[in-house]
Amino acid sequence: MARFCVFALVLSVALLAPASTFAEDKKTPEVPARASDEEAASALAIFKVNWKARGLKGDDKLMQREMALRQIAPIQHPEIIKAIGKGTKSSDEDLRLVALIYLGDQKAHPHLAAKYIIEAMRKHKKDTVLMMTGLQALGELKYLGAKKEIQGLLKHKYYVIKKTAIATVGDIGDVRLLSDVLKLLGIKTEKDGGDQEPNSGGKEVEEGYSWEGAEAEVDRGEADNTKENADAKKIAEQKIAANKAAAEAKAGKSGAGAPAGASGGGGGGRGGMARSPKELIPTILKTLKKLTGEEFDKPSQVRGWLHKNRERVEKQKKDLNAQEKVQKAQK
Repeated sequence: MARFCVFALVLSVALLAPASTFAEDKKTPEVPARASDEEAASALAIFKVNWKARGLKGDDKLMQREMALRQIAPIQHPEIIKAIGKGTKSSDEDLRLVALIYLGDQKAHPHLAAKYIIEAMRKHKKDTVLMMTGLQALGELKYLGAKKEIQGLLKHKYYVIKKTAIATVGDIGDVRLLSDVLKLLGIKTEKDGGDQEPNSGGKEVEEGYSWEGAEAEVDRGEADNTKENADAKKIAEQKIAANKAAAEAKAGKSGAGAPAGASGGGGGGRGGMARSPKELIPTILKTLKKLTGEEFDKPSQVRGWLHKNRERVEKQKKDLNAQEKVQKAQK
């Protein structure tokens, strides 16, 4: 943990947002400006010298390389992404993590940055911390091209990864995954035979898990370490430390935790496989708020909203498909 003190995360103020969600107060921020080829070349010339870290060994070499990544991270350019992407291939797990966080800053070119993130996640599937950090970076990018990857992780055996995947759906604003999230609540959408109009005759049958009292547990945003006045260095440290702590305690209530000091590499414990789906409710409610702009008290309200907004949801899905193509076409 001591080496985290050298981490610093220079956060971009602008975000690349997908088509607007149903939240009325949602504004589409501007895409950060791409740096010129000359600016990128100048920064990379310095980066290459620092990355070599000649004469340095061990932690000193690692610190030098972390500093090199930190210096180029704010520069939006495809060649910068390639340089940061090199960090995701490092044999040092902490350097890989910080490189993933910095890639999440490359909002002018989400597709190019996401390719490195997804590649690292596929290579290190058993590294719980890396998987969580990668998902968070995809959320920072608002990247729409990782739908299948996120869809699969919503079904992951470890609840800590499930929760991160659910949160990522909300961070991206991907309504195309709404039905996948609702399945975790036991709520069917139209394509699954649900989405019927509530109170259409007879006694209403409440579908889905009850979340009475869960509202008090909903994360209102404090834990994501993105307060505007937060220290950038602490944001990077806390994000990685929080992911490691969550991975180490991933078995939680199942009583089969990971070994103390584990780095999240998938060893030890059942990973919460025996836990109740109700544990996911606070995270799901927060994501539903981001996707719909609504706060729901019970499953029937969700079904009512789906019935009322069916056409709008389908239109937004088409808009997101179109925007995904635009993102993937970026060079």
